[in-house]
Amino acid sequence: MDRHPGRGLVRHRVNVEIKGGKQSIGNDYSRDLDLPTFAKRYIVATDPTAKLSSYPPRIRRAIERSKLMPGMTREQVLMSVGYPVSSENPTLDAKTWRYWLSSFAEFQVVFDDHWQLKQVITDQQTSNLVEMD
Repeated sequence: MDRHPGRGLVRHRVNVEIKGGKQSIGNDYSRDLDLPTFAKRYIVATDPTAKLSSYPPRIRRAIERSKLMPGMTREQVLMSVGYPVSSENPTLDAKTWRYWLSSFAEFQVVFDDHWQLKQVITDQQTSNLVEMD
């Protein structure tokens, strides 16, 4: 494991350079994942812009605003709100993923049998923050 400041894998952080700019991605909530596994989740090899532009306009707007809406695929949910905390979601094959927007704002994403977003379960205040109207 690379422990040099400013690059590579550092305790609970992955340091990368993207388009000439330095980024540090912290693993604050999924520490049960080793850093290489964590890094593979968040650092993609290809620019997702082309994939995003292929989605219907309403789905694209939801993703750009970090919002959820019924019918989204698992990939679209991941693009929009990221991965759920791994310690509470040990497998991504589960039909329900649990997320925390803050210490007091939890929501669950429920998928149907075709792996499309069926429902977001949360309180009204959190729903207003994470769901697309």
